[in-house]
Amino acid sequence: MGTQRYAAAMVDLLDPTGTIFFGRIISREDASIDDRGSLVKNLDQVTSLESDVLILDDTVEVWPHNQWNLILIQRYAYFPYTWRKYRVTGDSPLYTGVDDDDALASVLSVLERVHDDYHLVHQYTTSHVDVRSILASTLRA
Repeated sequence: MGTQRYAAAMVDLLDPTGTIFFGRIISREDASIDDRGSLVKNLDQVTSLESDVLILDDTVEVWPHNQWNLILIQRYAYFPYTWRKYRVTGDSPLYTGVDDDDALASVLSVLERVHDDYHLVHQYTTSHVDVRSILASTLRA
């Protein structure tokens, strides 16, 4: 799980204008330990409704109660340590100088579509819009 500092750096890359995340992130420091000794995250720290929140993470297991809010991103390995940790073969991008990981670009595209659809639906209804249903239809498309 990423630290608060790492998560903030990723938010800066994905949302440099602050229009998607609004600076609200949950990181490793916000995780707790469940009764089996596993690290878990939840949305208790978020002041919004659960139906208004999307989660971007590379680990499904840490969100046992919020699977419908989750956008799963592939793990990113740039440094040799993480390259070996995730058992990737070959040399890390740090050594090769080539980083062709397009996961952030793909996820940004999903986030933008969900964000736009959420606000589009909001324009035409007075009832509450559940971002989880918009995410599900976006991922199916």
